[in-house]
Amino acid sequence: MKRINALVLIIAGTLLLITCNKAKPADAAENTTAPALQNSSAQSSDWYFAEFERLGFSVFRNYTTFPKIAFYDFANKQYTIDDFAGKIVLLNIWATWCPPCRMEMPTIQKLHDAKLSENFIILAVSTGENSSTVSSFIKENNYSFPVFLDPSTNLGAQLASRGIPTTYIIDKKGRVLAGTIGSRAYDGKEFMKLIERLSKE
Repeated sequence: MKRINALVLIIAGTLLLITCNKAKPADAAENTTAPALQNSSAQSSDWYFAEFERLGFSVFRNYTTFPKIAFYDFANKQYTIDDFAGKIVLLNIWATWCPPCRMEMPTIQKLHDAKLSENFIILAVSTGENSSTVSSFIKENNYSFPVFLDPSTNLGAQLASRGIPTTYIIDKKGRVLAGTIGSRAYDGKEFMKLIERLSKE
């Protein structure tokens, strides 16, 4: 548990953009530089870190393992990141009440529709909401990307404590490569090419 908590602090401490947070207005912003990673060893020269940074993401050059925190599908089946080993994962933590989350959703749908690779998957995890609320929202907007639930807010509280939406890019071994807090477009050509190339490695 101590190790998971340490990883959570490392991950959460590196990200900050425009977010939804119940403690502040949805359009509030804090323009600060993401702090350096703690316990970072030798800096990696892997090509994708520079590409993610160029696109405005914070990167995790020490290959921090994504914590094994549970989330659920609509049938209440439990998952962790280990269930998606072998795939590049875009894990987005969001909620239906959050305007920046809603704003980026159409671009996530376009990313899903692009079918970049069998080795890439989107996991959109709604935090702190019941299944009926999320299901209704998804149906009303005709979204078809994979949606999961974090009804207890355990995942959201630990990995999106500074606001939502919070998004992580996780590699095939379950390691965090990059992350961002705040609404952004995920259907840009450069981002899609980066994900496609990464998925093929």
